[in-house]
Amino acid sequence: MRPPAAGRLEPRDTGRLVKMDRKMAEKKKAKFALYDSLTLQAKYEDGWSKWQSRSGALYVFKHLQPSSKKSAPVAQIYKNRKYFSGVFRTDKPREFSGDILEKSSKRRTFLIFNFEEPDRVKIFQRL
Repeated sequence: MRPPAAGRLEPRDTGRLVKMDRKMAEKKKAKFALYDSLTLQAKYEDGWSKWQSRSGALYVFKHLQPSSKKSAPVAQIYKNRKYFSGVFRTDKPREFSGDILEKSSKRRTFLIFNFEEPDRVKIFQRL
């Protein structure tokens, strides 16, 4: 059997495989922009941590009990004393996902929380 030609094969709703070239794959990649960056201010034994953003906003992370469910949230985030987002595991060990709902437009914004350093977090939003 011959190896597949250049490009990726991707399943579609029809159940058959469709060849994707490089340009099409680049268009499908999600684009992200920096939403905020946080610095750890305090970490408490009872599962809370306090983070300060570069704009001065206060973020509080409530770390949840570990769950056997893969899709269970690992933390809840509050920004300036209002619920901001739940945080979920991803395939990458130092990245977590979440989303926020804009009340005025009823639109969800997908977020990535990147913990590359233990005391710093970068939050990216999907464009």
